[in-house]
Amino acid sequence: MTKESLNFIRGNSERLDFGKIPFNIPLLDTLLEGGVPEKHFTIISGMPSVGKTYLAYKLVESVINSTGKDVYWIDTENSYQRDWAERCGVDTSKVQLLKATYAEKAYDAIRHAAKEKSPLVVLDSIAGLVPTAILEESFDYNPIGWLARSLSTNLPRLTSDITDAESTSFVAINQLRANPTPYAPDTLPGGRTQSFQAHLILEVRKGSIIKEAETSVGFEMTVRITKSKVGGVPNSSVMIPFKYEGGVDEVEIILLDAINKKIVQKKGAWYYYKEHVLHGKNGLRDFFTELPDIYEELKLELTT
Repeated sequence: MTKESLNFIRGNSERLDFGKIPFNIPLLDTLLEGGVPEKHFTIISGMPSVGKTYLAYKLVESVINSTGKDVYWIDTENSYQRDWAERCGVDTSKVQLLKATYAEKAYDAIRHAAKEKSPLVVLDSIAGLVPTAILEESFDYNPIGWLARSLSTNLPRLTSDITDAESTSFVAINQLRANPTPYAPDTLPGGRTQSFQAHLILEVRKGSIIKEAETSVGFEMTVRITKSKVGGVPNSSVMIPFKYEGGVDEVEIILLDAINKKIVQKKGAWYYYKEHVLHGKNGLRDFFTELPDIYEELKLELTT
């Protein structure tokens, strides 16, 4: 085998450079030092109904808005919702959707996306990757570890294809499963291969319920970095207010970011912004929503 056939590159080659895809959620992008990595493999994990798909939609929105190119969404759970995607800001005409009823079809679709040099392919989800051999058997046929074996065979090849494409980011959603063993951590279905292959793993959890006038309107979403080779400190986390009707509340996120960065000072129930003194969270929010010019000024301060 010759040196040329081994495809060596220089250690300082620009081919090794990569950017970040922002969620455009300031607190989360700050945690991740800009967002999730381009041209790499990211896993968004969590229990059901904690906001995993919402975060994936925000990445899709970000990529479409910045590149104008189509992205691929591989749906193994029949869970893609156009209305929810559009409410998250996604131009769904730019989404190439595939309902993958079996694992091999999903794997082929991811390879196709890489071959087409799509900027982003999303797999929803790893837990739904059921091989043809399992689907074609009787209901009582359930060999141990079939998902782990499928991933250990195919995932290294997929990540290699993504690397070779040099333009495609691969984001996979996976469901956390509660561990029946007391005090043991929750687990990701599919074995250890995914954790080994992933460059970034985010864990999403549901925290306290958010109420307005005694009505539940959302919850505190906590996003934690459980593994990172691409920026961000492992085991660091951020709390994001999430509303059922509209996802992340931009104003609330901006204000939390301003407080964290000491642009808005908080002392007890009082908030201080430049010469303005405001009482309570509602007073703070009302001030900025009623004065859009000052709100835009605050947003500019956060980005400079």
